[in-house]
Amino acid sequence: MAGARITGRLDLAGAEIGHVLWFEDCWFEEGPSLYGAATRTIGIIGSRAPGMDATLARIEGTLNLQRSVLHGTVSLMRARIAGELKLSGAMLSASDSWTLFAGGLVMEGGVFCRRGFTAHGGIRLLGAHLPGGLFMEGARLDNPDGPALLADNAVASTLVFSKRFTAQGAVCLRGAQISDQLTFDGAILNGEDVALDCSRMQAGDVHFTPAALPSGTVDLRGTRVTAFHDGEGVWPRIVRLQGFSYASIQSRDSTVARFVRRHRAALNSLFVQVLPLCGRRGLVDLSAVAVDDSPMEANASRDANQRLQRLEETISPCEKEIHALMEDVVDHALSVEANGSAAQGDGEDACDNWPRLSRLCDRLTRAHLARDTLHERAMPSPTEIRIKVEAAERTVARAEKRLAAETEAHQEKLKKYELRVRENRAAGHRGVNGRPPGPMEHKAVPLCATSVT
Repeated sequence: MAGARITGRLDLAGAEIGHVLWFEDCWFEEGPSLYGAATRTIGIIGSRAPGMDATLARIEGTLNLQRSVLHGTVSLMRARIAGELKLSGAMLSASDSWTLFAGGLVMEGGVFCRRGFTAHGGIRLLGAHLPGGLFMEGARLDNPDGPALLADNAVASTLVFSKRFTAQGAVCLRGAQISDQLTFDGAILNGEDVALDCSRMQAGDVHFTPAALPSGTVDLRGTRVTAFHDGEGVWPRIVRLQGFSYASIQSRDSTVARFVRRHRAALNSLFVQVLPLCGRRGLVDLSAVAVDDSPMEANASRDANQRLQRLEETISPCEKEIHALMEDVVDHALSVEANGSAAQGDGEDACDNWPRLSRLCDRLTRAHLARDTLHERAMPSPTEIRIKVEAAERTVARAEKRLAAETEAHQEKLKKYELRVRENRAAGHRGVNGRPPGPMEHKAVPLCATSVT
C-alpha cells in the first residue's frame, strides 16, 4: 500500500500473517498494533504514525521503518526479529516517555540507525540480544532529562557510535557484553552529569576517540576490555577507573603525559596505596625493583629494597661498630677521670665519634624494623592458619572414617570365619577351608602426620 491515509486503527494483535506487509508514504492516524503477532517482513517506509506497538511480536523477516516519522513510543519489548531492524533516516519522538522501548529484544540481524536517524527521547535496549550489532553512525539522540541510550546488560557483537554520533544525555552500557568492537570514533557525548557509563562492561576492542571532550563523567569502573584505544584530548575532568582492566592499551604519549601532569598528586597517592596491596596479594615482588624505558622522576634507590639476608649482613657490622665506638667512649671517660682536667682538652677529639655513632644507631634501628616487618609478612595470617587447621582436621576425619570402615569389615570377616569353623566341626570335618583373616595391625590405615605452620 502506497500513499494511503488510514483513519482507523490497524489492529493486527495476535494475528498470524504469512505474507509481507508493506506501507510506503502512508499516514496512520492511530498507531499500528502488532502485539503478539507472528508475521513475515514488515515495511513502514517514509510514513507517519503516532507510534507502534510490536510487543512480543515474532517477525520472521525484516522490520523496516526507514524515513518514517513516529510521534509516539515504538514498543518492541521482548520481540523477536529474525532479520534486520532498519531505522536509518527515521525520526522518533515521544514526550515524557521512551521513543524506542525494546527491553529484552532478541535480534538475529543487525540494528541500523544511520543516515540522519533522530530520536527525541530515550532509547531503551535493556538486556537486548544484538548478535548482528548496533550501528548508529551519524545518529542523534536527544534526551537531556535522562539517558539518551540505555543498553544495560545488553549482549552484542558490535556497537558503533561514530561519524558525529551525538548524544544529548547519558549513554549507559552498564554490564553490557560486547564480543567484538565498541567505537566512539568522532562521537559527541554531552551528558549533564554522566556522559558515558560503561561500568562492569566487558568488551573486545574499544576505541574511545570522540570528536570533542565529553561534557560529563566517563565511568569505566569494573570494566574489562581486550584492547583499549584513546587519542589526544578525549578525557573529561572526571574519569572513574576503579577496577578498570585491559590486556593492551594504545594511546599517544602526549595524552598520557598530560593526564599524568594533571593528576600527579592523585597518582602518587594511588601508587602508594596500590603497591602494598599488590605485594600482600602476591602480585608483585617488593624485594625486586625494575625500571622500564619510560621517563619518570624517582627519589628511591635500588638499594632501598633489601632481602632478609642483606639486612642480617647490615645489622651485624653495625652492632660490632657501635660496640667498638662505645668502648672508645668508655675508655675516654675513664682516662678523663684518671688524668683530671689536664686531659679534658684532648678529649675534644672523642666528640667526633658521636655523629658517626648517631648515624649507625639510626641505620641499625631501621634495619631492625625492616627485618621485623619481613618476619611478620613471612608468618601466615590467622586466616591461613585456620584454613590449614581445617584442612588437617578434614584429612584426619577422612582417615578415621576409613579406619572405622576397615575395622568393621575385618570384624565381619572374623565372624564369617568363626561361623565356618563351627559348621565344619559340627559336620565332622577335621580341617577348615581357607586361611583365617590376618591381624588388623597389617590393615590399619596410617594417619598421615599433618603439620600446621
